[in-house]
Amino acid sequence: MTTISAANKKKLNRSMRSATNVQLGTVISDLITSASSVTGTIAKVAGASGSHVVTSAEASASRVVFATGLATVTGFVPSSLRSGSPVIRANFVSGSVAGTIVAMSATAGSPLPLAENDVLSYIAW
Repeated sequence: MTTISAANKKKLNRSMRSATNVQLGTVISDLITSASSVTGTIAKVAGASGSHVVTSAEASASRVVFATGLATVTGFVPSSLRSGSPVIRANFVSGSVAGTIVAMSATAGSPLPLAENDVLSYIAW
């Protein structure tokens, strides 16, 4: 079975600024530990993922809310792409409603820094 060193786990935990409420090295280590060595499937990790294409109305809105289907969102890794390239100006936070993630402007009351046809996606657990 593959393992991850304590030093690499620490480096991953520090390097992932885009990961919210998560220590990525710890998550990877836990996933490796809980993976079935026979089938290669991951056990004990409930998660969800999704993607959404931004509409013109959403591009001028102040936020887009994702309902993940999870009872609670412990952590997530978001992504926002424009023509296949990352758009790093979107701000993603855990929603005030359980099980949601919100993409919003970093400046309160301002429109999202996204355009029509940008693709928002997430992996949540």
